[in-house]
Amino acid sequence: MVKHGQYRLNMEFKHKRAMLKLDADDHRFISAVYALKPTEEQIVLIKMYWQAIANEQKALEEVEILRKRVSLRRLPQSFDKILN
Repeated sequence: MVKHGQYRLNMEFKHKRAMLKLDADDHRFISAVYALKPTEEQIVLIKMYWQAIANEQKALEEVEILRKRVSLRRLPQSFDKILN
């Protein structure tokens, strides 16, 4: 039980560390885009593009969460042998 708790905390820490790195990368990327001095129309298009990418990533995360839930609810393979 303790190992499970440590594993979960370690995974949360790794996730937070990765998100912090991504936030820093995003900040540098956004700064680089605005350094190019885009027009208002280009800014609107860029924001739409970024939002589409964010939506796609969120959908992919949700698919992975659902896959994990399905795999956790699946019976072990030993049950398949018993039924056959």
